[in-house]
Formats: sequence, structure tokens, C-alpha cells
Amino acid sequence: MFGFFKKKPPAPATASPDGRIVHGAANLLELALMISRSADNYQAKLHSPFVRGYFIGFFDAALQCAGIEVQGDEQFFALMLMGHAQLLAKDVPDPTGYTLESLRLQGDPAFDAAQKAGGEEYFEFYTGKARTPVLLSGYFHGAPGAA
Repeated sequence: MFGFFKKKPPAPATASPDGRIVHGAANLLELALMISRSADNYQAKLHSPFVRGYFIGFFDAALQCAGIEVQGDEQFFALMLMGHAQLLAKDVPDPTGYTLESLRLQGDPAFDAAQKAGGEEYFEFYTGKARTPVLLSGYFHGAPGAA
């Protein structure tokens, strides 16, 4: 009658510890994207191996810092998709395809270097060596040494 015994809806994926970590990492990157949307060639740069690798490295480092043990490729893809879907909702019509294409770039030198850079920047932020991640916005705005 009052709904006291109704089943509760399932918790969203972001309610899990790994989902909260990826959500938080995406929140950190959202500011960089927000101030970069006005940059020349924004969409082309967004689809570059550098940006794709940076995102993967950043999210992966966030999970590592939180002590999240990813159980296989399927969970890794799901977590990367969660972060990309939140981050790119305004910019990419198909975040699933974007994420899958990004992961297929592993082994590409530009992607791999950016993946390392994204991970290192997250670690610097996590340990307090950096106040905010700046490499991504630097890349969009053409800062020297950003890519």
C-alpha cells in the first residue's frame, strides 16, 4: 500500500567503489575540457591518439591509486566507458565507439606516451605534487611540451 516492501531499484554503477573513483577522475578532467572547447581544432584534437591515451592513463591511474583491482578486460572496458561517457557526453555522439577505438590504439607510440603522461599527471595530483591536472588543457591550447 505505501510501498514499504517494494524492491529498491538497483544502485547505479557509479555507486560501486570503482565507479566512484572513475566518476571522480572524470570530474577532474571536465574542467580541462570545458575550457578547451573553444580551442582551434578541438574535435580533431579530441580524437587524437594523445587525448585518447591521456584519458585511458588518467582513469587507470585513478583506479590504481584507489587500490582497485580490475578483474579482466571486460571490467576494464566497462570502467573506461563509464569515465568516457561522463566526460564526453557533450562532445562525442558514441562514447562506446570512442572508448573502443581508443583501446585499439594501444601500441601506437603517441597513444602509449600520452597514456603514460596521463597516468603520471594523475599520480602527481594524487600525491599532492600538482594542484590540478593541466597537461590536457595545455595540449588543446598548444602549450609547448604538452604533447
